[in-house]
Amino acid sequence: MIRFDVDTQTVEFLNLYHPGAVARDVYPDPDGDMYVLKNSNMKGESGRQYDSWIELVPGDGGAIDTAYIFYDPPTTLRDLQVWPFGERAGNLLVLVYSDGWSLIELERTGVGGALEFVGTIVGSGMMPVNAVGFAITPDGGIVVVDYTDGLFYIDEEYGYVWGFGDAYGPGYMDIEIDANGIIYLASTNRIERYDSDGYQIEGPFGVDLAWLCAIGVA
Repeated sequence: MIRFDVDTQTVEFLNLYHPGAVARDVYPDPDGDMYVLKNSNMKGESGRQYDSWIELVPGDGGAIDTAYIFYDPPTTLRDLQVWPFGERAGNLLVLVYSDGWSLIELERTGVGGALEFVGTIVGSGMMPVNAVGFAITPDGGIVVVDYTDGLFYIDEEYGYVWGFGDAYGPGYMDIEIDANGIIYLASTNRIERYDSDGYQIEGPFGVDLAWLCAIGVA
């Protein structure tokens, strides 16, 4: 991972290599720490797949440490967001696959960067079958994108997931939402933009890109 300091214009290379694991996503929290999703692709002598985990990279330059371990292999971690405001500020939301996709919430314990389980926001029975990413809207809503079936809105109060808008795949890889509620979708070779109701604003831009796996909005 590369960490760039805007004030000093310095670049720091962080070695996150771990045998048999793949870093899937990275996201900063309000304190400047970085959380990294690590998926295990190795098995022990018994044939049991090793656990996936979340790694903490302290913003103050401290030692990299494990913040949370998923003791239910095989578990695939796909996407990560940090809740930006209110009482949940700093909580982590993680898109997890274990017998189906689900969205869970974790919070910091106050002991270093350790995390503890808060609850499941939406279980695998309601989540889109091919969920690939999610994002938080400026008013605190949660939107999921499915590789094939486009956009879905999570109703946290009732635990339901509703399809909306006119985004249709296949090919969606990631989602981000800007401060104005505009939705950006990364497809395999282009970027699409949608309003807060899920309707495309204009034709895709960045067409004929080689391969898009993720997108970020500054």
